[in-house]
Amino acid sequence: MKQLLPALALAAFAATSANAATLVVDLKDVPSYTYLGSAENVSMSFDLGAGAYVTGFAFSFTVTAFDPSWLSEISMMASNTSGTGGFFFTPAPGLDGPGTHSADGFADLVWYGLDFTTDADGLLWLDFFETYSDEANPDGLWNGTLTFTYTPGTPTGPVVPEPATWAMMIAGFGLVGASMRRRRVSLPVTAA
Repeated sequence: MKQLLPALALAAFAATSANAATLVVDLKDVPSYTYLGSAENVSMSFDLGAGAYVTGFAFSFTVTAFDPSWLSEISMMASNTSGTGGFFFTPAPGLDGPGTHSADGFADLVWYGLDFTTDADGLLWLDFFETYSDEANPDGLWNGTLTFTYTPGTPTGPVVPEPATWAMMIAGFGLVGASMRRRRVSLPVTAA
């Protein structure tokens, strides 16, 4: 996985298909405690459907680092379950000290080569962590929103057809039945 920093000149989003969707994640006092993968950190998962194609990322947030932690240590990982696709996001690179930092921005993940698909379970995983643990309990807090643009994958739950789909299926069955009925031809039986 690669690092995505807001300090980069970020390109404008472009929806990759007509059926692009968005996931907005509201963050309210989401803490980060220690290193990536620690049970203490907050992890979130969202079902986008198997094979969902994640193409864009936008953010509008405020992060706070508590002394002795630094703003530059606060990070987030967005990935598929296996960790074979995704990116790391450090919202305040170079701000070595405690305090508060706000940022807004967006990134076309395709342009940066950071686009990825969800695994068979369809889950997008988020993990809020610290690159260095100061054991401040918590080291930092996230507030704001993160928005992901994606092309939906195959739902992992039971699929229920929409009413229009049911109507088309019933009409199709009716047409098949009518054509089968027309094909029945009575042949006259004659004795030889």
